[in-house]
Amino acid sequence: MSANEVIEIVDYDEAVNEKRNVIKKLQSEILKKKDMLKRYTKSTEMVEKSKMI
Repeated sequence: MSANEVIEIVDYDEAVNEKRNVIKKLQSEILKKKDMLKRYTKSTEMVEKSKMI
């Protein structure tokens, strides 16, 4: 294996790892937003129920 091939493999692996990190970060943000949405929905439902009483 030539030095250029090794460099290409290392560059590819680094790019893949960067993409994985971006995906993990986005997944984390999605989970936070889902959690916020659940809390908002629950509080909205509680407000609606209290208006009915």
